Amino acid sequence: MLVAGATGQMGRKIVRELAALDRADVRAMHRAGASVEAIEALREQGDVELVVAELDDEDALGRACAGVDVVVSALQGLHAVLIDGQTRLLRAAERAGVVRMIPSDYALDFFRTEEGGNFNLDLRRAFARTLDGSSVRGTSVLCGAFMDLFAYGAMGPD
Repeated sequence: MLVAGATGQMGRKIVRELAALDRADVRAMHRAGASVEAIEALREQGDVELVVAELDDEDALGRACAGVDVVVSALQGLHAVLIDGQTRLLRAAERAGVVRMIPSDYALDFFRTEEGGNFNLDLRRAFARTLDGSSVRGTSVLCGAFMDLFAYGAMGPD
């Protein structure tokens, strides 16, 4: 299993939980410029393979995807990352024969929101359409009620 964006807050949590399951080989992908602290936190997870790949380096993405069945994206950003970068990662996954991708959708159920109502959700919706047209099967992880409450103003940053 490959976790892209493994040095970010969400990525580190995903790697930690997968490594604790001890049921799958975990490969953690990070940028060359990732912080030493974040890389060390990944190393502390135990038997986790670290790979460096930039989202604009097709060869590195191909190497990162080689031999894995599932790609989990914890990438965050705007169009350049969520659409362009994840699409390049998806294309590398296709070439490598990856079966499933979990895109960076950790949000409210944007499939039920109106197009144009929220820029960030629109980015996720656009990538979902790209993933739907792929040979790689997609699974979205939608965080549900907490994000719904946050997004609609029932709670906010403290």
